Amino acid sequence: MNPRRARLIRLVRRQRIADGARRSLPLPQGRGSRKMGIVNSTTLYDDNLDFTKARAENVYFAFIIRLPFRFRVKSPYHSHFENHGTEYDIWIRNKPMEVTEPGMGLHSLIRRGGNVEDLWSTVAIIPNEGKITADELSAVQNCQGNVEKVALESRTKQLFPAMQALNAFIVGYHTATGELWGGQPLQAMTVHEYMNNITWEISLIGIPLAYWTEETINKLFDLKATREFRVGASITGEMFDLPPEKLAGIGQAIDRLNSFYFYELAFEAKAKMVKG
Repeated sequence: MNPRRARLIRLVRRQRIADGARRSLPLPQGRGSRKMGIVNSTTLYDDNLDFTKARAENVYFAFIIRLPFRFRVKSPYHSHFENHGTEYDIWIRNKPMEVTEPGMGLHSLIRRGGNVEDLWSTVAIIPNEGKITADELSAVQNCQGNVEKVALESRTKQLFPAMQALNAFIVGYHTATGELWGGQPLQAMTVHEYMNNITWEISLIGIPLAYWTEETINKLFDLKATREFRVGASITGEMFDLPPEKLAGIGQAIDRLNSFYFYELAFEAKAKMVKG
């Protein structure tokens, strides 16, 4: 099967409320006094898949996270790397900056009626292995295409390793480029921030990893939620794309991070300094 020609079917759109690390049942909108992010979940699959012949490697997951800063990269930007023995793909989407003069991005955005957070990066983190259980695989094989009845609890177990991988990429990006700013200071995500910034949890069945390219990755980024929150913010530092040669060392930086904790400590210390 040509991975670029796979036809995607989306089912099982659900919503839940994320409050920090607590994975709660859906609550009525507006309940509680704390600001919470709405996280949507869905399943995408290739309708050419013979579910009875599905294998564990045919099932994996993706997480879409809206960051509170901008990676200064072309869009979409892709990086493949290993973190703690698991391979990941990260895709970054930035809305275009339509000005060439440094510091004018916010003014252009306001004139067009946009929001500051529209300039921040959205990322897709894709662990290359779903690591589903034997019972989950059996449920997929016997679902007869009705993926709505398949509960893949292994997706929950991938949430926090994906957060660690995202933080490793953030530190690797800083280590390779020396950049600490992207409209706001770069920061490693805490559990609370991570859970409140996830917008989609996606189960992927029968879709080759090679399917995701610059031409197709927007099918993940463009999933539509029924409700979104807007958060006001200010801009500090430049946000224009960095030259490719400055980004070339991110993979090697992540490899060093896996071996030496110093880089993460150094990044955290610098991040605290720029935040004041």
